[in-house]
Amino acid sequence: MPCANCPRCDGVQEKKPFPGTDLTEKNWLAYKHYKECRATLRFPDDPIVRRNAAIIRAVEDANDRNSAFRAAAAVGGALAGLARPRR
Repeated sequence: MPCANCPRCDGVQEKKPFPGTDLTEKNWLAYKHYKECRATLRFPDDPIVRRNAAIIRAVEDANDRNSAFRAAAAVGGALAGLARPRR
């Protein structure tokens, strides 16, 4: 949703790339728990923890793919700008 139409933005607040996507306190706690479990490689056997971990991991994976794509595009663009060596 564009900033001007977002019910959370009064037009005076700083514009964000993805307005209205701030995490709630409950979601921050779930994310913190996920990071702690991931750091120790120990997740409790709980269906809610599994569901939350799957959602968070999917977002992380998508972000990794997007970052890799942007990096590859930047390298491709840089290489395309180089002159070919003369023979």
